[in-house]
Amino acid sequence: MKKILRSLFTILALAATVSVNAQTWAGYYDGTSNRKNFGLNATETYDQAIFVAGDHELLGGKQIQAIRFYMQNLLCIEDVKLWASNKLPASAAEADILTMDIKKKDIMAFDEADNLLGFATDIYLDTPITIPATGAYIGYSFKVNKLSNKQGKSPVVIGEQKNITGSFYFKSSSSIPEWMDNSGKGNMTIQLLTNDGPALKNAVAAYDFNMLAELDAPYDISAYLNNVGSAEVKSIDYIVTIDGVEGAEKHEVISPACKTGSNIELLIPMETPKKLGEIKVSVKVTKVNGQANESKHATSNSTVNVVEELFKRMVLLEEFTGEKCPNCPPVAALVNQLLHDPEYSEKVAGICHHDGYYTDQFTQPSDTEYTWFYNDGGGTYAPALMFDRWSGDGSPDKSNNSGNNTPVRFVGTIERMKQLVDTRYAEEPMVNLRMSFEYNADSTEVAITVRGKRSPMWSNKEPRLTLTLTEDSIASTSQSGFSGTFWQMHVNRGVNSTWGETVNWENDSFIYNYTFPLKPEFNKKQLKVVAFMSKYDSSDPNNCTIDNTAVITLQKKKAIPSAITNVSKTFSTEVARYTVNGQLISAPQHGINIIKMSDGTVRKVFVK
Repeated sequence: MKKILRSLFTILALAATVSVNAQTWAGYYDGTSNRKNFGLNATETYDQAIFVAGDHELLGGKQIQAIRFYMQNLLCIEDVKLWASNKLPASAAEADILTMDIKKKDIMAFDEADNLLGFATDIYLDTPITIPATGAYIGYSFKVNKLSNKQGKSPVVIGEQKNITGSFYFKSSSSIPEWMDNSGKGNMTIQLLTNDGPALKNAVAAYDFNMLAELDAPYDISAYLNNVGSAEVKSIDYIVTIDGVEGAEKHEVISPACKTGSNIELLIPMETPKKLGEIKVSVKVTKVNGQANESKHATSNSTVNVVEELFKRMVLLEEFTGEKCPNCPPVAALVNQLLHDPEYSEKVAGICHHDGYYTDQFTQPSDTEYTWFYNDGGGTYAPALMFDRWSGDGSPDKSNNSGNNTPVRFVGTIERMKQLVDTRYAEEPMVNLRMSFEYNADSTEVAITVRGKRSPMWSNKEPRLTLTLTEDSIASTSQSGFSGTFWQMHVNRGVNSTWGETVNWENDSFIYNYTFPLKPEFNKKQLKVVAFMSKYDSSDPNNCTIDNTAVITLQKKKAIPSAITNVSKTFSTEVARYTVNGQLISAPQHGINIIKMSDGTVRKVFVK
């Protein structure tokens, strides 16, 4: 895979050998791009599918001989079925073209490589099926029977190419009972085999896509092209049109050449949006290998919908430390370096727990309780770190005295810290938090208001909200392993509740208020509040992962907005409605709907 850098576009060729002796594997996923996990952390039946159009230039009207899908682990699943249907079925058994039980012994299930999760299983059909003129949904289903590892919690293997129309439909038996377009997460790793070779030679089709962008925030769009011809694609010419303004025709060399059934990704930097609404984008591939493009789907017609807010992730880094710990200062220096790195300062928040290797003058009761995360076996250590209280990667830097899995790690390099942050940051958050604050008249208390929004797809049924007051730059002359004054950073000064409190949701939003008492010795210029929502399972420290975090500094006085003063005195009306991927719709649709109101606000609702 090779990137070709240009001032306006980056073109990425995703090469795969998919056509041999007139046989062709085709689908939205091409077999070579990165694969990742998706799931709901729930024991229920998962159904997922793609839509194949009747005029698809490699598959439409063709006989499908086999279906290829990818799985990572079989220990947590059962009742695997492949199916095909004219419409999205209520269950695999109700698919009206094909339903096929798959034995677990016939499934390949392990990771091909670090960034290629899962492995391909090819199931040949006893009786080939034909994609009808109206198109068909091709999918597979399985039941998750336990959540003993990451693969049970996130058992679906998907590709990283997002927002392609038709590339990923999803539902589950309980959490998401109605089908929804889930292409914002990625594309389904399903491919279909036909014995017919491509009818065209120099042909590249452009996929439609829809996506959301945030007001006043820079963004790129990814337009995906597919080689539907028999010739390897070595160059393309194309034109990008934005809101009716046609750009100049561009010529790009594709190296390595893109083979039949493989994808080309156009990364298009867009201007920062300054108003809510739609941006129309089309990409037309005019030439392939210097010849006129033979595909009848040469142009993608797509929409970017600009909304007020997109969910953004912040990773919480928790540090176990102490004044009596001689090995802690070097790790504390690395953590402080990470928190002040321009690339990571907006991605990471920090809290220090003064326990794990004795207690000291800064130890809070909650610090001691948090050693539960790794005291299995009767002992703890410092320095030690947690990243979102996440234990999903099975890496060797996690340990406790019993040898059992734990979210607590010993990490001694800045590179490893950044790797762990990057891994968590790449996970799309299902909840978003915002805070405001107000001091009382004599600044002996600070009142915090947290506003939260959640996605209807969020699998955490009983989330808890934890608020931690922290203080930076506290002088310490008693730090073991350090000579002189040591500055203690992000020290825990108090929590609303060790394991968090439940909140009262109104639809998919909540408002929560809490007041911290402030001791006279606290330096108010160095105070922050860190808020995070997490699971809490008192029987399993590996099942307490943090869903998202927010942080606010307490240096400026702000009034806490009240629920009453924020109520509009006039009623607003709906003016437009979109799917979660930004497609304009004329009526409510099952799943997440994004509604633009006449007063300019945007609401997110879940339609059953």
